[in-house]
Amino acid sequence: MDEILRGLLASSHDKVVKRKFVEKLTISIYEMPAEEWKLLCNFSYDLVKEQTTAFHAEIGDYILAWIARSQEQIYLDHFNSEVLERRFTDSISSIYQNLRAAVKVIKHKNVAYFSDKENVEKDLELLKVRTEEYFATCKGRHDWQILYVSMFYDLPKLIPADRNSVIQMLINGLANLSNASVEGDFIDKSMTLIEFMWGESYLYNRKTRKDALLVLKYMLLGCQSQNLFSTIVSMIPDVLDVMSVEDEQREVLIDFSTLIQCLMHRSPDHPQYKLISQRIEDLKMKKKVGLQNLGNTCFMNSVIQ
Repeated sequence: MDEILRGLLASSHDKVVKRKFVEKLTISIYEMPAEEWKLLCNFSYDLVKEQTTAFHAEIGDYILAWIARSQEQIYLDHFNSEVLERRFTDSISSIYQNLRAAVKVIKHKNVAYFSDKENVEKDLELLKVRTEEYFATCKGRHDWQILYVSMFYDLPKLIPADRNSVIQMLINGLANLSNASVEGDFIDKSMTLIEFMWGESYLYNRKTRKDALLVLKYMLLGCQSQNLFSTIVSMIPDVLDVMSVEDEQREVLIDFSTLIQCLMHRSPDHPQYKLISQRIEDLKMKKKVGLQNLGNTCFMNSVIQ
């Protein structure tokens, strides 16, 4: 089977034809010797690992998903945690390639609801260690940014505990796209991750709100994505509602309102511009305590207060 697929991918046929052929094979074949399935596991893993082209990686991922669904035990045995660990070497290029392939392997274990959850948890722990080991030094490289975005999108449990650095990486990646039309998948996944990290209570939870303000700061520093702007703006009224009933720290409120106003000034025609500006002003007035200084009454105000 792996030789047939190898020949197919090397042929001059159109991608649509190749994709249809692979889909046909996965529908019609149910039984093969165990050794054949293992060879197919290695073949598909290498397709994702080497990623000769994006199409090769796509086919490798598709075949891995098929094996995971149809041959659960073979898949689990062949890709157990010890085997995955041995695939990693000290070479940074090897780490990069094996992270790319291993995350797909584990994603399909996770999605298929295997009974052996302990196996999946061990895999996730292995990948988390490897991810955090290289995240600090490689997050500024765009090839690694693409890898990390794909990993965190497929398996959110791998997102490092230092959410600030992750947000910085995502915004930096969006601000430095070489070709937005080519990297549409990267943009979509980055947007989804940012929205996820906010939605998981990053802005709604006062304990983590300071960290969430980094998103706005990085947007002001460079990211010009209109889609990201719209995603964030749509959440602001709800966040303001939450803040209005809290005893919010004043510096957080000031930072938040200042950043939002700066962002909104970039798009004064936005349909929510007036609403948000008014809500911020109302909230600032509501939070004020004491007398308003008119410029020449500060001494009197201090005495009265």
